[in-house]
Amino acid sequence: MAIEGAFLSWQAARLGNAEGRAWSIELGRRNAEIQQALAEDAKLDALFAAAGLALAQLFAEARARGLPGSGLPEELVAGYRVLALLYAHVP
Repeated sequence: MAIEGAFLSWQAARLGNAEGRAWSIELGRRNAEIQQALAEDAKLDALFAAAGLALAQLFAEARARGLPGSGLPEELVAGYRVLALLYAHVP
């Protein structure tokens, strides 16, 4: 997985090149949630809100393209992992 910044994108995230299970992800720098998450003084809730939104958009786009590994079970596992990180870092 490669993560890049899309400076002109209002979406939280979008897929760049995708070869099999290797996805290139572009974070939308104009999206309010992404901007809050990338701020130096970002709060944990802003980070995880942006991650959840980006995840949902990425998997929706991947399913629309018919990419392998983009099914609902894979999205649920990825969402669960983000939640596990949240619970591990929030007091």
